[in-house]
Amino acid sequence: MQFTRTETQGAVVLTLSGEIEMYNIGPVKAEVQKLIAEKKVRLVLNMQEVPFIDSTGIGMVLFFQKTLKEAGGGLKLVKLSPSVEQVFRLTRLIQIVQIFESDEAAIAAFG
Repeated sequence: MQFTRTETQGAVVLTLSGEIEMYNIGPVKAEVQKLIAEKKVRLVLNMQEVPFIDSTGIGMVLFFQKTLKEAGGGLKLVKLSPSVEQVFRLTRLIQIVQIFESDEAAIAAFG
């Protein structure tokens, strides 16, 4: 998995590409921990190019949501691929995390 980072309007957008699984979440997790240390706690994960997510990846998303909220920010997801959206629906995570169709809509939702 790879990611790019952009910052706009007080939020950080991480655009992820590739599968999110146990063997490759370390760099993204480290990046989010770095963001929290820098007090950049409004995070958008664009997942349009993520074809697969395993249970470790789901745990990572939930960890990000909890940690960012505790730090005074939040997590928004953008453009889930059909297969990832299906996983979120089956696990009912679609009721827990906010999902948007564009980075701009997700950023605007921070208020």
